[in-house]
Amino acid sequence: MITTLSRWMIVAAALVSAFAGGEATAQKRGGAMNIILQPEPPILVLALNQQGPTQTVAGKIYQGLLTYDFDLKPLPGLAKSWTVSPDGLTYTFNRDSPDTTRSRASE
Repeated sequence: MITTLSRWMIVAAALVSAFAGGEATAQKRGGAMNIILQPEPPILVLALNQQGPTQTVAGKIYQGLLTYDFDLKPLPGLAKSWTVSPDGLTYTFNRDSPDTTRSRASE
């Protein structure tokens, strides 16, 4: 008689062999992302709701002036460049023209 542990080992071996032969493909820009998110976000305004589901969805909808790399170094987002005043109190962001922004969003 096959024990429960043996059954799990057979199932695990079958799963590993089923997924091991796949070929890696490069990511493509654009397309659609389909996810199942439970619970559904009650609101998509991050300023009013900081729950996990809201952050997951709103992060895919809104784009900030800057993005950040893994070392938290600021990188251009919607702002193509920025300057900081000598006293460090004023940040001036230079954005693309609205026509350029719209065309970038449709890529």
